[in-house]
Amino acid sequence: MNENALVVSAVEHGESSRFERLDAPRPGTYWRLLQDVTGEEDGKQIESNPLDAGIVLLLESIEYADGEPHVYKFAAHPGVPEREAYPSLFHADCFWRYWTYCPEAALVRERELLALHQEMAQTQARLLEPPPAAKPIANLGYDPSAPTQSEGQALATPEQLRDMTVYAERLKKNAEATQKWIAKHSEALKGQGEALARFHMERATVGLAAAQGQLDAVKGILRTVENLKIYTGDGVEVTQLRKGAPAPAELPLTIYQELLSLDEELLLHLEVNGLDHTHLDSVATVLADDALLQRLVPAARGMVLCQFRSSYKEFVKPSRPGDIGAAMANQQLNKISQLHMLLVRDGEQVYLVEGPEFLQKIKQLMPNAAEQLGHFSGRNGETIRRDDLAYAMAQRRQLGALDAYAKVLTMLWGLRDRDVLFADWAVPAFASWLDWGFQERYLRLVDQSVMLGVERPGYDAYRQQQNQYLAAGAWVAVRASALFEQRFIPGAFASQETRQFNNRWAHSRVYVLKQRMPIIGCVRRDKRGDYIEVPLVHEGYNRSGREITGKLYLCREAMQEVLVLDRVDASDLTYYLTSRAQRRSYNDYIQLFQAARTWVAERDSAEGPLRAELRQAVAAARIPHDADALEGAITAALAVARTARRDKCSPAPDSSSYSAYRKGALDTLHALLTDQAGRTAAVDAWCQRQGRRPLRLVSTGKGQFKVYLEPVASEHQVLLGDARHASSAAVTFDPHTGEAVLGGWQRELLRASASEHVIHDWKYITRFAGDPAATSYLDRHDRTIDDGAAKWLAHKSLLGTLRYDQAESLLALPVKQSDSFRRGLDMANLASHAISSRSNKIVRHRLRFAIGIVHARGRPCMLMAEHDSLAYCYENANAAGKQACVDLIRAWYKTPEPAVQRLVQGELDWTPCYVDLSAVWTYRDQARCDDLDHSGTVFESNVLDPALSEKENSERDIRCMGLTSVGAELFPWLASRTLQAL
Repeated sequence: MNENALVVSAVEHGESSRFERLDAPRPGTYWRLLQDVTGEEDGKQIESNPLDAGIVLLLESIEYADGEPHVYKFAAHPGVPEREAYPSLFHADCFWRYWTYCPEAALVRERELLALHQEMAQTQARLLEPPPAAKPIANLGYDPSAPTQSEGQALATPEQLRDMTVYAERLKKNAEATQKWIAKHSEALKGQGEALARFHMERATVGLAAAQGQLDAVKGILRTVENLKIYTGDGVEVTQLRKGAPAPAELPLTIYQELLSLDEELLLHLEVNGLDHTHLDSVATVLADDALLQRLVPAARGMVLCQFRSSYKEFVKPSRPGDIGAAMANQQLNKISQLHMLLVRDGEQVYLVEGPEFLQKIKQLMPNAAEQLGHFSGRNGETIRRDDLAYAMAQRRQLGALDAYAKVLTMLWGLRDRDVLFADWAVPAFASWLDWGFQERYLRLVDQSVMLGVERPGYDAYRQQQNQYLAAGAWVAVRASALFEQRFIPGAFASQETRQFNNRWAHSRVYVLKQRMPIIGCVRRDKRGDYIEVPLVHEGYNRSGREITGKLYLCREAMQEVLVLDRVDASDLTYYLTSRAQRRSYNDYIQLFQAARTWVAERDSAEGPLRAELRQAVAAARIPHDADALEGAITAALAVARTARRDKCSPAPDSSSYSAYRKGALDTLHALLTDQAGRTAAVDAWCQRQGRRPLRLVSTGKGQFKVYLEPVASEHQVLLGDARHASSAAVTFDPHTGEAVLGGWQRELLRASASEHVIHDWKYITRFAGDPAATSYLDRHDRTIDDGAAKWLAHKSLLGTLRYDQAESLLALPVKQSDSFRRGLDMANLASHAISSRSNKIVRHRLRFAIGIVHARGRPCMLMAEHDSLAYCYENANAAGKQACVDLIRAWYKTPEPAVQRLVQGELDWTPCYVDLSAVWTYRDQARCDDLDHSGTVFESNVLDPALSEKENSERDIRCMGLTSVGAELFPWLASRTLQAL
């Protein structure tokens, strides 16, 4: 048949026409597949399970795009089980290649239904039949129900028992075969019944598809009614927040796309965690400020989408853990505070429009280019085009979003026509706001996707950038009220945990902060870490006046509430306090930055004359620079010079140290402004020649530089564990060739230093390929690790409070003390100090000296040999000396016999133990470490043995790295497990 024979009419659309076919697809009709579908066709055109040619399916629905059929959706065949019944989608471009109208579909379904009824009848008949494997009961053998023997005979013979057993087994097999037969055909009958239900359900689907057109018409009428309600102001509330003169009549209406949070914009009620919907009067009061109104809505006639707050707020405090009532109340109140509203400005008049539900579905006013493109972007980043199956759905999403924006204009249209808003605006009465010509003439849209602004890092990145200089001597701003916990301020809490009212154990609070505002202070350091001093006041009963100074420790978990101020510019703080994008997390830093800006302003004012001198010196030297970068370099140079001083403060201009301070700042400024890239390249070149990897290049002030490098094998002692201390050297640059010259080598931890300014950090990225077959999400994707400065900054020292050179000097202590022991001990002196008393208790002193180095859980420790002093004297004394030891025990003990017995029988012997290196440092010049408490005891079961397998050694956590000859004599089993002799 000719394709044109199916054409009945041509429908004109302006300059184009569309031909309608006799067999135009309609939902509720049946279609026959012309060719096989493998299920592997182009996913943009066809989404379907495999289908055989000739199958007849129901066209369930049609998706339209641009008013034309775009996607045809076929229901699964009723004979397909429900768990496998997925619809088949075909693009309009390929529809006619695969499908043809099936007018005989009713007969096809009747035949299929008849065949299904016949299968069900056959299954029912089989269900009533015995299984083929079953036998009649009479053929199973001996029947135990036969009459028993007469009186006087045996109850049963062995043959009868055997027959009864055989009969029971055969009867069991027969019952199992019958059970399987019934289960099999019952399951088949169940599946056939479900298929029958699907056939009848398909008939209902045909009726629903036929009525879909009427349902669509009803939905169109309901949408019209809804739009009319919006136009008449149904559910719309308008509150006037400010009165005054309207904007000039000829000005257009400017629409700003941003969603403003009034708590972030107005910064009111910070003492109760910010503004909320209960503070409407406060909003009206502050909007009297013209400057604030100009910032919120810059145009004289404009509007913006807003909400009272975007973040969670605790309105109702829970009375106990798990208080459901408080949680539900907070959820409802937060929902009200986060409702979207319109903030409308007309000259000096300001209105708040609330109520419409459609405002809650949009995140901005009016669409922008980025949003429109987003509707047609797939998950893989590809653009959804007209020939994709997903195009119709993408267009529906787009039209749905545009419908919400159209409702906003419809609402404003009605408010204008009723003179509720813009009564003095020169726009035609009852003019359609949805008309393109009206929008072009009277509306202006500020598209935030194309707005230009200052490109600065986010608050978190900026804080991390400044806090890299956190070290002793740095000035910091700390929001101490957010860190008031025992782990940060241990001195404010009781030393022991007690049971609280909620049955939890915690440290009771003894002191509270004297002030709630952020604290500015200079960082100090003790054995626990970096801290600042904070004023505390006693909270106890009848002792409220007592005040002390506590230590607030600035550990890694506290960094969110800390900002290092030495290199902070006032312009940075102003940006973060006024930037709309950054203020979205204002609760995290607003109070901190306000206090910081005050301190920075005072600092810059005090250093104003010196800053001016530095600018003049740079201009006189004709050093090329950027104006903005110069201020940052001056701030950094002064920070290096200031923190290098003992008092960490700038000296007065008339003081004797001011000249040196000024010269140091000028030298640092010159170094920061001149050829930093060249210095970095020179260090790189030196390291390449030497086969080394640089980590960090810093300026230490007064024109001096320092470089940190990864240590090489010759610079590290394996006895001290993993290499966690970097190699550092002073670096100078040849004035003629620019080559780097390194000298003054040391080993030290790579740490932030307030008196050093970072010029360059090296990164060494190692990429690990993911395993696509892995079950874990992380294992399936590639991972990267930075082995550069960032990794070395995170290293913790294995040496405690010792410097590397101090720990290295302790490596000679085992040989020194072992030799002293071998030369002999003063027995009389040792015995006289073997026993003492403390707190009415007898104390037996230990003989202890170093014999080697061990790694306990990776930490280097000093290996000690210890013995009871009196027992050692007894073992090495003559008869008179032994008796003196026994007499000493009898003189000290009330019941000396058990102690004497242990002494005489030799129950006390040498024991190996280990001690932290930092604890041994005070004994570095002594022959023994008798008074030193050990950290742990060494047993054979916890020392790694080279003779064992890796699995057997997995539970052992001590590795013996070095042992002296004396140690080997005392503990022969330990000598075989030692890496090297000392």
